[in-house]
Order: sequence, then structure tokens, then C-alpha cells
Amino acid sequence: MRKIVNLLLITLCLFVAGFFIRYVYNNMNNASIIETQSNLIINGLKDISELKVIEINYTNPIKIKVHRNFWSDFDIHYVVVGKLNYGIDLSSLNKSSIRLTKDSLILYLPTPKLIDCTIDHNKSSFVNQEWRLGVNEFELADMAYVQAQEHLVKYANSDELIEKSKLSCVNTVTSLIKNLGFESYALKINFINDL
Repeated sequence: MRKIVNLLLITLCLFVAGFFIRYVYNNMNNASIIETQSNLIINGLKDISELKVIEINYTNPIKIKVHRNFWSDFDIHYVVVGKLNYGIDLSSLNKSSIRLTKDSLILYLPTPKLIDCTIDHNKSSFVNQEWRLGVNEFELADMAYVQAQEHLVKYANSDELIEKSKLSCVNTVTSLIKNLGFESYALKINFINDL
């Protein structure tokens, strides 16, 4: 009877040891796989470097106040046509930029920022072409370009466009992550500046 109990105890110990070894091996293997996958994602995104996430076409009239020394001041309307490009710098990503488990992925990305703000001077124009007495056409055009650029930059930094660029960034990066083979992962993207 004692031999049977000892045999059962030895079998039970071997059984438990087998499960323990298998558990440790699987966890070590999973940790190695997760680290490899994390490196794959980070390196894939870093290779892109600067990612343009949205381009916004802009057309809007602005009012320009023209001051003249001897004549009465007047307003002139200038229609600004331009493009705003937002993007994120992915070259700064590192291991702390990602949290990966076997079924979920959290990315910490920089907030999208304005990377390009251009005015198409060939399409932008004055609404009323009546030049008033005492106005230098070239000075007025220069004044219009400067004020149009200031207006466009101010508009580009509005909360509405920043939020729109974040949404576009989430969609763009989600697509990239899925193309890297992580389509079954629950993905969440946090912006570093928002934390």
C-alpha cells in the first residue's frame, strides 16, 4: 500500500512539475514573441519617420484693412486658397511607446502637428478688383499675402483641426498596424501630449 501511495505521489509530483515547466516555457516563449512583435511594430513605424496624416484644402475670404495717409481707409476682401498638412514624427518612438499583450496593443504617439501650411497665390485673389486712388498694387498684394499666411496659421492651430488631425492619425496608424499583421489585436492609440 505504501508503495502505491509513493508511486502516486511521485506521479503527481512529475505531473505538477510537467505543468510547471510547460507554464514557464510558454510564458518565456510568449514574452519573447511579444518583445519581437513590439520591435517589429516600432521599427516598422520608425522607418516611416514623418507620417502625413491629413491634408486639408482651405478656401476662405479675409478682410484686409488698407490704411492710406491722405485718403480714407478702406477694406478689401481677399480669397485665400491653400493647403494644410498635419503629421507626426515617428522617428522618436521607442520601447516605452508601445504596450503589447497577447491580444491588445496600446501605442503612445506624439500629437499631430502642422507640418506644412501653403497658400496657392495663383488661385488666391482679390474679390473686388477696383483699385482705389493712392494704393500701390504691389504693396497691397504683399500685405494680403502676409495677412493671409497669418490667418491660415491661426486657423491651422484651431482645436477643431487638431482634433480632426488626431482622428485621421488614429485611422492611418490603425491601418498601418493592421497591414503589419496585427489585425486581430484590440488597438488603442493615446497621444503623449494629452496624458
